[in-house]
Amino acid sequence: MVAAGMMYERSMLAGNAVLRGHTKELHSVFWDFNGEYLVSVSEDSVRVWSLASGECVHELNSNGNKFHSCVFHPSYSTLLVIGGYQTMELWNMAENKSMTVKAHDG
Repeated sequence: MVAAGMMYERSMLAGNAVLRGHTKELHSVFWDFNGEYLVSVSEDSVRVWSLASGECVHELNSNGNKFHSCVFHPSYSTLLVIGGYQTMELWNMAENKSMTVKAHDG
């Protein structure tokens, strides 16, 4: 099964594109601050979509860390991805590198 979502033009509320690629159900969807990208989050991956083309331009696979949510950095092409098991991924999309940030006790 492949999960898909519809992309809508906010001003027209008309479907423009179907975003296909996730294999697990979507947990959340967010726009970036400039309105150029949309990010979709599922347990298996995080995908960044170009709103201009409807194409997936970046993908981060979970490697077992079930993703739930994310937030764009306001100035850099960095995404903070919140996962399960008390961890987060700091993902530099320009370099396609991620770093796991573990939660602390206390």
